[in-house]
Amino acid sequence: MTSPDRSKGNRSRDEVLAGEYVLGVLSSNDRRLVEERLTRDLAFATIVRRWQDNLLTVDDGVTVSRPPVRFVTRAPPAPLKAAGMPVKQRPPRRGLWQSLAFWRMLTAIAWIGMLAMVAVDALKP
Repeated sequence: MTSPDRSKGNRSRDEVLAGEYVLGVLSSNDRRLVEERLTRDLAFATIVRRWQDNLLTVDDGVTVSRPPVRFVTRAPPAPLKAAGMPVKQRPPRRGLWQSLAFWRMLTAIAWIGMLAMVAVDALKP
């Protein structure tokens, strides 16, 4: 992460730091330092405000009918369980066309039918 105190005066670092702050990826100590800087650096505060405004419009027009399903193939780590995150323990059901058992059975039936036709044809006088 970009250091909050070393980015003073460097616009590209300020942009990165503002983005990290708005996205919430800074550590708590770095976040506190950035918040202190926001109170005394108007130019940096303007950059942060622009980041916030830009990210607020990202999901305009997107409607979510239900929350996304989280699928985990193994037991979730303890912090996820403690946070009460919804975790599925088995894979979601798929339709008939994605069923391997269905296609194997269909192939077996086709082979049996083909062998029966060959046998009937061979037994004709």
